[in-house]
Amino acid sequence: MNIETERSSHRWYHQKWIYDTFVGLMGPEAFASGGIARSFGTIGPEGAQDNAALRGRVKRFSDVTRETKRLGARREAIAKEADAANHRVTARNNYFAAALMYGASRWSIWEDNAELVELNTRLVECYKKYAEYADHPVIRLDIPFDGHKLRSYLHLPSREDRKWPTILSVQGMDSYKEQGAPLYGDKLLERGLAVLHLDGPGQGETLVEGMKVTLDNFDKAGKAVYDFLRARKEVDPERIGLTGVSFGTYWGPRILAYEKRYRFGTFQSTCHEPQMKTIFNSALPFFKLRHMFMAGYDDEEEFDSEYAAKMTLRGVGPKIRVPVFTATGEGDQLSPVQYAVEFHKSLAGPRRLVIYEGEPHPIADPNLQHALGDFALDVFAGKKVASGMTIVEPGGARRELKDK
Repeated sequence: MNIETERSSHRWYHQKWIYDTFVGLMGPEAFASGGIARSFGTIGPEGAQDNAALRGRVKRFSDVTRETKRLGARREAIAKEADAANHRVTARNNYFAAALMYGASRWSIWEDNAELVELNTRLVECYKKYAEYADHPVIRLDIPFDGHKLRSYLHLPSREDRKWPTILSVQGMDSYKEQGAPLYGDKLLERGLAVLHLDGPGQGETLVEGMKVTLDNFDKAGKAVYDFLRARKEVDPERIGLTGVSFGTYWGPRILAYEKRYRFGTFQSTCHEPQMKTIFNSALPFFKLRHMFMAGYDDEEEFDSEYAAKMTLRGVGPKIRVPVFTATGEGDQLSPVQYAVEFHKSLAGPRRLVIYEGEPHPIADPNLQHALGDFALDVFAGKKVASGMTIVEPGGARRELKDK
């Protein structure tokens, strides 16, 4: 990136050396973000060798784009060779991995430049080839909104001709739609739930094409998506829900408050703090600069006063009357848990809050995805949701807390 871009965030420019030190010691594990860590999680065990290779070659932040691009190119070459030999499973899996590696390369560029556009193009091309060979239908959808297109993929559980209950998936701040559905073992698809993975305003492909996030355009985008989904022949128009992860737990509730026809919301790894003071000013320093790019700011003081200072979920909860399930870590380093509790208590409808004792922002419980999926099935089936708050201890024991 241009040095002037890096200087636009005080903490990033002055603390990058500390971050680079941790990257040199830890490798990709230092990137506790959607950019790299989640990419390998989405690829699954087949990404272990790539992860190890990256660990040996990434010694500082500026190595990320070069090295993940190299891995993407290698995977793409393998995919094309397999494709030419009509080895479609090999081609499919390597196109998928290539797309995620190009996505990791794209993530670490926080300015509009030719390399960003090139990486975006290669990501899109590889993921389209994956979608062509996927073991379930993957449909690319371009949703008109505010003079732009919200780029998305609709994943269907099977090729059965029917209307599916469907969930809009809202990714985190530094995540993107291709990371949403894992290569194997999707817990929502396995339950017969279709999922729309979206690049909303300021995210992924939509951002590269020029659409920045504003204080309220994600709210309105959620309505545009809902209207678009209802008209699709693959979607049950009466059974559409919403799920969000990380910063998607901020945008997601705002969507529910603005578009009240969604049947429910499920959220994990919360970002509920008013003004996002912790994630922008105390957590890893790249979060703020990344979001400045997403929102179209190159002046930190303007970003703070015009944008971050106005970010809040206060007043949003009382407008949400549909069932909401939230999971958060007691030790979340990006958003203090007290704000998740505050937001939970403000909700007007049925509500469940699960707090994982000692857990950070990424929650490790492998059963959490099952719980989120089962909640969606229950709401779609018309089952009553019992409100409450629960603490889950490291050993799995559960303690109920007062909900008032």
